[in-house]
Amino acid sequence: MGHIIDIGTARQLLIDSKRLGGHVDQRHTGISNDGLMARLYNGDGARNGKVQWISAFLNMSDTAQAAAETLRTWADDKYNAIINNRIPQDEIIADTNSMFQARFAFGSGVRTLRTNKTTMIVRATPEGLRFMIHTFFPRPPYDNA
Repeated sequence: MGHIIDIGTARQLLIDSKRLGGHVDQRHTGISNDGLMARLYNGDGARNGKVQWISAFLNMSDTAQAAAETLRTWADDKYNAIINNRIPQDEIIADTNSMFQARFAFGSGVRTLRTNKTTMIVRATPEGLRFMIHTFFPRPPYDNA
């Protein structure tokens, strides 16, 4: 079933996660073309040939909507393991119900594509939050992770 939250709660979770070390808004929301290309070419993954693309949500509204839908796909056993501190981290690879536009930097340049594919890394936290979103980014529509 997953973790059911509304868009406003998802936005607050992203804000709280930033305070705890998450970087969704700095690295994966509203990044300029130059910023995306610089991250693609200058990152450690790019230097060793592992990174093929870098992505960003267009704005925080799209990010919050996609986060709410991604969390709905999170397996209950993994959610329970995180909130009970049995595992420190989980990766959620999801196809959201709604399509959204995202920007992708490829070797050939930056393109805006419609997608419904996301990856979210959640981590346990000792605070009042039950978990935090460490990173969250769109995947290209053809990516089958």
